[in-house]
Amino acid sequence: MLFGVLSAMFTPWTLAASALTLLVYYAWTKTRLKHEGSNIPPFPAPAKPFLGHSLLLKGDILDNLAWMRKKTGDIYSLNLFGQHWIVVNGYENLKEVLVKHADKTQDRPLSLASKVLKEDNHGLITSTGRNFKEQRMITNTILRDFGMGKNIMAEKVALEVQTFIETLESYEEKPTDVHQIVSAAVCNIICSILVGHRSRRKCLRKSKRMLEPPARPPSQTCPKLRYLTAVIRETQRLAGVSPLGTRAVSQSFELQGYLIPEGSQLFINLNSALHDQSSWENPLQFRPERFLDANGDVLKPGEFLPFGLGRHNCVGEALARTELDLFLASMFQRFRFEPENPTQLPPLKGVLTINLSPQTFKVKFVGRNK
Repeated sequence: MLFGVLSAMFTPWTLAASALTLLVYYAWTKTRLKHEGSNIPPFPAPAKPFLGHSLLLKGDILDNLAWMRKKTGDIYSLNLFGQHWIVVNGYENLKEVLVKHADKTQDRPLSLASKVLKEDNHGLITSTGRNFKEQRMITNTILRDFGMGKNIMAEKVALEVQTFIETLESYEEKPTDVHQIVSAAVCNIICSILVGHRSRRKCLRKSKRMLEPPARPPSQTCPKLRYLTAVIRETQRLAGVSPLGTRAVSQSFELQGYLIPEGSQLFINLNSALHDQSSWENPLQFRPERFLDANGDVLKPGEFLPFGLGRHNCVGEALARTELDLFLASMFQRFRFEPENPTQLPPLKGVLTINLSPQTFKVKFVGRNK
């Protein structure tokens, strides 16, 4: 009789239901946050079972982070499939996390690909702890040896600028998507610095001559082009290429009265400092004059951090600034920029993948001598 009762209780359907219940319970426990209920930063909304707050990031992640900041405050938590993420907004908070608590927030979260390929703690991107410090020091030394921050680097950039300008002229004012051309030029500069000559993998043709001044602005002239510098900085402020970074918390600390627990991960929202209304008047308006003082000298406020802040700031910042100065000075000198369709300007909304990129558009480069 007992066997009959047990057989009735443990039918295939009841066993399957029990297994499913246990599986659901296990998944639920794995997607609950370890420190939930303690003094961690608040959540913008109740978390969905298993999914957490992942649906809140659907769509434009930067816009979503912005409205959550307005609702919750500068520091808030997200549960993303059981991983505790903390979003850090505002210049002062970013500085405290990345500078004051640099030893506790130095490492980047490991991606699944890095774990599978066993690339964790290798190279500059995924290295951690002492290894990262050594990798960073070695990288900076090598870049200095290759001319980073020296006149030789500006000279190599200037050579590529001439080829770039000639390439634009070859399109004879036809609407052109310059994405691949710019990528090729940057690639050629890096190859020129590292191996001594330009790459032949791209379509840019080799320059066989140099135009005499003032056709090409010399690198010594660019620091005097203050308004151009202000235009470049205002563009970087409004549309920085790396608006969102990530960090892993290796040791608990306190921020604005909240617990930032060990094992949590951080979204470093640089856009929150670059677009902060308390730092920039009418922050979404394009006003290069905000980077010039009463005497016309260029300003660099602390809140201006398009290349990052702290130990993970961009190692190629000096090269990037030189490229921006020389390329744009030459382009503005040679061309007027006109849209493909005079009645429709290119969209200003960027596309965020690894970096923030503009949407595809075409532009006509019209010679200024016409």
